[in-house]
Amino acid sequence: MSEDFLDEMIDERTLANPAFRALLDAAVQRRRTETKPAADPGAEAK
Repeated sequence: MSEDFLDEMIDERTLANPAFRALLDAAVQRRRTETKPAADPGAEAK
């Protein structure tokens, strides 16, 4: 698979700041846990 612009940008930023990849991974993880939709308590009654 060839790299796209985003992959290239991430590689460049990681070379400049080795901690960048870990920061990016942490941000992705936060978004996944924060954006889960809340359960609708009335959904079963519909």
